Amino acid sequence: MTTIHELRREKIHEKATNQTDHGALFKRLVAAKSVEQETMEMFAHGKKIAQHEKDLRELLMYTYGANAYQELLSMRRSIRDQREKTVYAQVRRRKALFWGTVQGGSLIMLTAALYEVFMFLYAAIAAVN
Repeated sequence: MTTIHELRREKIHEKATNQTDHGALFKRLVAAKSVEQETMEMFAHGKKIAQHEKDLRELLMYTYGANAYQELLSMRRSIRDQREKTVYAQVRRRKALFWGTVQGGSLIMLTAALYEVFMFLYAAIAAVN
């Protein structure tokens, strides 16, 4: 069922975004679960979500008609896509700010170095004359 795949995708995305968290390393070392335990939890969670999804689909179809569930899925997709775009836009802005700062600092350092070279040459020419 697609909801299980979406769950796994979200779980992978969540783990990828949490890898930058410094607390995650400590948690993995101290309170690590066994592979079997984590697998069973993910399996049970996936089955529970599949059952909830089936119940929701039936409720929407009986209450609002056949198109209601498809409309819900399309709304869910658009919200997820918008959230992903927002996260990636934030990452791009953060990288742009970092590299802008690096370039600005480099430009200031280069300007200061050129100023020192020109002042040295000016002082050397003035000493000769």
